Amino acid sequence: MDFLVINVKSEIGPLKKVLLHRPGAELLNLTPDTLEELLFDDIPYLKIAVEEHDKFAEILKENGLEFTKISPKDFSHSFTRESEAKKSDADIIVFITQDVDIQSDVWLKNLTEPIANGECVASFSRQITKFNNIEKYTREKNYPAESYF
Repeated sequence: MDFLVINVKSEIGPLKKVLLHRPGAELLNLTPDTLEELLFDDIPYLKIAVEEHDKFAEILKENGLEFTKISPKDFSHSFTRESEAKKSDADIIVFITQDVDIQSDVWLKNLTEPIANGECVASFSRQITKFNNIEKYTREKNYPAESYF
């Protein structure tokens, strides 16, 4: 297999580790009505989705990126984040939701720069989804429109 170089970095530096979820039976629950909300263009064929995921994971590995696979039965938003954060030796860890509507090209820099400069030890960013659903309502209530320290 030819070696493929991919761009695995952000505006603040190279990525070192990512969490990956291998597609499973949850894809069988997709319907035409839920596609857009769940960020799908079409209902994927499970066998091909798994093959594409495995190929992507192999490319990440070939490019020196570490990743953690988490099975659906072991996944929990808070526990998974906490347990993987404890394993990290990174100076800064960023968690975002998969459907966040990022409004700026320098969002990540703005989020992490105060931490890197020693101005604070944690920061957060308003994470609003572009979809008009219950997630949008709850996030608008959980993430205030105005920034403050």
